[in-house]
Amino acid sequence: MGLKKMLKILKMIPLYIIVFTASASILEQYDLRSYSQGLAAYGLKNISFEMRIEGLEKRLLEKSNLGKITDVYFFIEWKVPNEIKVEVRGLPKGFFQLKNSLILQTRPILLQIFKPKLTQVYRSFEIKEVNKGKKIHVKARDLTSKKLSLERELIFSIDGKLEYTAMATPSMSVETTYKMDRISWSHNKWVLFEVNSKSTSGGKQHFRMVDFQYKQLKSGFGFPRKIIIKEEDRAAIYSPKEKKLVETSFNKVTSVILFSNYIVNKRRGKKEDHQ
Repeated sequence: MGLKKMLKILKMIPLYIIVFTASASILEQYDLRSYSQGLAAYGLKNISFEMRIEGLEKRLLEKSNLGKITDVYFFIEWKVPNEIKVEVRGLPKGFFQLKNSLILQTRPILLQIFKPKLTQVYRSFEIKEVNKGKKIHVKARDLTSKKLSLERELIFSIDGKLEYTAMATPSMSVETTYKMDRISWSHNKWVLFEVNSKSTSGGKQHFRMVDFQYKQLKSGFGFPRKIIIKEEDRAAIYSPKEKKLVETSFNKVTSVILFSNYIVNKRRGKKEDHQ
């Protein structure tokens, strides 16, 4: 091969790299840069752990005649590609409806820990991206017309970090902001630290803040040790004293979720943490 021809080929290589990078959607870039989406690539095949909600036993005894219960918790198993199994332990035999209801309550939290890829979530959507300097705005429209929310909005930082989502149904709208950062064990990937959402329905707003606190396991993986959830409702309520509508907060609730006894890649049979 002649020198001129070789130089011509070498000059073309960066061009192909640029074209390839530009063709990757921001959703694909996020999937590649998010820690939770890359667990399998780092060698995680399966993991199990226990999840406890502080005060759950007291709340259950107030509503149901369960006899003596001292430690009700969830046993979680995850395996590739993204299969999650949840079992309620510590309750008497039976009570299947109650157990299923409790399992459903764990779903939003577990989907934040083991997030499905955005490219899968939005595979039936038409995606339009607009680069606005330091932000990339995404408009997603459902092509099947089967989703409750036909149009959604997402905002990413220029380096692929998800910052904001919005969706609306005929009866409710939801806006959510995300705080992410890189940490020593995250392989330079984004880790979710906080989720703040506001749901508006009629004249009432529901606010929900989820705070994630992590620990590094002996295997090197990072997983939650504690999650704190704060919720409250707000509405404009007429005040006879002030003779006008006043924004009022009510139904304030704080939930603390604790994680322990992680077992990584079960075939190796070694517990990573005992807390």
